[in-house]
Amino acid sequence: MKPIAFIFTLIFMVIALMGCGTSKVKQASCNGNDWQALGRQAALDAQSVRVFDQYIASCPSLKNEDKKLFIAGYRDGLKQFCSYENGYKIAVKDKSDPNVCPYELRAEFERGYKEGSAELMNQKYLKQKLKDQSEERRMRNIDQLDRDQNRSN
Repeated sequence: MKPIAFIFTLIFMVIALMGCGTSKVKQASCNGNDWQALGRQAALDAQSVRVFDQYIASCPSLKNEDKKLFIAGYRDGLKQFCSYENGYKIAVKDKSDPNVCPYELRAEFERGYKEGSAELMNQKYLKQKLKDQSEERRMRNIDQLDRDQNRSN
């Protein structure tokens, strides 16, 4: 390989690798964050509380107070996320259960998720039934047209 080609290849690989492993978490600045709001948003996004470990890896200067604020926000976010209404909404959208709700909040979320799943199954059943009925009507119309054509011939 020519030296210039090697240099361009090396530069390309370095640039490509710089994009690897980046996440929404690492894009946050280390200073001036509202750690409580970040924690709350992590819970609302159904992320694990362990997402804070990524902040620690990116920002070694984080204080224990930042972690406490993040966890407090995360707890608040879980209270909102782990509701009956949200469980129902997630199930009706045909999304899987993210399993982030702690035991003490899980019952309401699961109840909503179960009812939302039943509603989704009912909607799918009705949609398929309508599709089948429409197909039956279409086939009857084709049969009727064929009979009418045969009578006229």
